[in-house]
Amino acid sequence: MADPFVELRDVTKAYRRDESEVPVLNGVDLTIGRGERVSIMGRSGSGKSTLLNILGCLDVPSSGEYRLDGHDVSHLSDNELSRLRNATFGFVFQSFHLLKGLTIAENVELPLEYCEGGASHRDRALELLTLVGLEHRLSHRPNELSGGERQRVAIARALANHPKLLLADEPTGALDSKAQRAILDLFTRVHRSLGTTLVIVTHDPKVAEELGDRVIHMSDGRVGG
Repeated sequence: MADPFVELRDVTKAYRRDESEVPVLNGVDLTIGRGERVSIMGRSGSGKSTLLNILGCLDVPSSGEYRLDGHDVSHLSDNELSRLRNATFGFVFQSFHLLKGLTIAENVELPLEYCEGGASHRDRALELLTLVGLEHRLSHRPNELSGGERQRVAIARALANHPKLLLADEPTGALDSKAQRAILDLFTRVHRSLGTTLVIVTHDPKVAEELGDRVIHMSDGRVGG
């Protein structure tokens, strides 16, 4: 394995429901190498989306240790987690999460509003929208695009801050077969050109095999091979 970038040790996660605790992750151990592509599969309720949220510091473990690039991030404050998310992660979701009142260029520029210095936001947006093949649609709004095009915008936005770790939750789940093929090719091209560590949650074995150097199966909040 490449230089370890993500390391989880005995990570648990439980949520309170009424007067009881509901366990979701049960002692997860996981190491992901720098630049590796990992696919996570499992039935609904197996804990895969919760695991992805913890990897992206959108949630924190109930217990255990999460080391990212050699640093323990298990117990950071909310402000520290927010800064870490903006500087380190890119997120791609099944439902795109684009702001319909903004153009696609403005959607891609949005994460850059929280950064200082560097090239202009519009230059970076144009660079990324060219990467995903949408440089001719800068002034269009999300509702003027197909599902596949909106997902390409979401990927461009996820790459805005040069993330070290790209996290995708069912990124092809809402797409037809033609759009799915385009998104799979795009993820492959992005990884080859940028070398970003990539973690994808999917229910589709074909997607998992194509995009993952390694496929991890989850069951009952635990990680298998």
